[in-house]
Amino acid sequence: MATVSMKSGETVPEEFIETFRDNFNLIDDDKDGYINKDASGALFRGLGQTPTDSEMKDLLDSLPDQVSFETFISWFSKSYRDPHSESAVARAFRVFDLSNSGVLPISKFRELLSSLGDSMTPDEIEDIIREIPVDSRGNFDYVVLARKLVEGPKGCPHLISRD
Repeated sequence: MATVSMKSGETVPEEFIETFRDNFNLIDDDKDGYINKDASGALFRGLGQTPTDSEMKDLLDSLPDQVSFETFISWFSKSYRDPHSESAVARAFRVFDLSNSGVLPISKFRELLSSLGDSMTPDEIEDIIREIPVDSRGNFDYVVLARKLVEGPKGCPHLISRD
């Protein structure tokens, strides 16, 4: 089975390369075999990668204006980072759980998203919050959210296999 080697020595199995190709072809609007840098960034994120906006800008700077599928796969393999583990994401939330209750107020989460690191727009924040189960007191279980975040986009779990 054909594979693409990653910088970490891991490989992308052929079935995922086909998933990549299918998604690439979907965003290749004029069907000329090329997508632009912005579309490459959107596809990169759609395949489960989560760079900050500034990291994405740096990554995209290394691409030509028009990107072929082969160039995208090569760039993806060099730029890929292992996703965060569920426990690491939960630990990050736990820092804000001063009562060690396992839940955080959604209002605090909204504030964090708008003020830390690459702040998000109100619409982006609301898109995320709509996906979070909130109890009647306005709290959410951050371990459940960590699990959802680590799962990533549906249909693209566990992209990488070790040889």
